[in-house]
Amino acid sequence: MANAHRAIALRSWPALLLAPLLALGLQSLGYSLVTPSCAHAGGSVLHALWAATLLVAIVLTAVAAIGWRQARAAQRLAEERVAVEREGGRDLLLGRISTLVGAFSALTIAAMWIPVWFLPPCL
Repeated sequence: MANAHRAIALRSWPALLLAPLLALGLQSLGYSLVTPSCAHAGGSVLHALWAATLLVAIVLTAVAAIGWRQARAAQRLAEERVAVEREGGRDLLLGRISTLVGAFSALTIAAMWIPVWFLPPCL
């Protein structure tokens, strides 16, 4: 049973830690690529960067959501057996928080992509 809790917890951490770091790194990398994009008179590199980062954030969030769903199923199973486990509640909370943090990071990345659509890099 400890391996199941560990697997659920390992699914939660990437969305909790990497998704916000992706959003912050994207902001820095996006600003550094504005000048080369202006020199080549196209924003395709910026759009590709934003799309790839958004895709990774969504995948990390989906993996965390699967872990959250598995933690809920394990907790319901434990309640049916009248067995209370401390790790089950921790996994449920970690899965919920990491899913929400990952979703917020993906939403932030999408919001930062909107100006790239409307403003040219050479503004």
